[in-house]
Amino acid sequence: MSDPVSGGRVVVAAGLPGGRELGGLVGWEREAVLAVATSGSTGSPKVVLLSAGALVASAEATHARLGGAGTWLLALPTTHIAGVQVLVRSIVAGTEPVVMDLAAGFRASGFATAARALLATPGPHYTALVPTQLARLVATEGPGWPRSARSTPSSSAAPPRRPRCSTAPARPASTSSPPTA
Repeated sequence: MSDPVSGGRVVVAAGLPGGRELGGLVGWEREAVLAVATSGSTGSPKVVLLSAGALVASAEATHARLGGAGTWLLALPTTHIAGVQVLVRSIVAGTEPVVMDLAAGFRASGFATAARALLATPGPHYTALVPTQLARLVATEGPGWPRSARSTPSSSAAPPRRPRCSTAPARPASTSSPPTA
């Protein structure tokens, strides 16, 4: 679709609240490959345009931070950027993500099933969770949270107050010997 005034592409975000038209795209916006609504955790939800380069750069930065690419468990809906980025990270890594069935919502038992499938694949294993999901896993005292998987924070939302948990990526324990007296 073209905007008759600017000649640029017009994005109609049918899946966004109100299916509103974003208008003519100009400049760098013409490189946009994705229009996604923000959660509104820091104010009113907004539509964000992202280029393929931005999506790939984010995936590469995540892999660099985690120590390399690996296989991802998709436990987030792909209607939000966190879920989309799990897919992009998988593409960049050249792997196929393990996809958790979210038809009945997020459940620790469903996560456990998907995590077992993830851990059956070779190489590093990752997932991305929002604080509410992580709190649910911690609250179940974990049939679902494998110790060998890492989580990347995927939300600007504050973690729930109880149970207290960290959304920071896991760090390997030090292998150095304690100092001797």
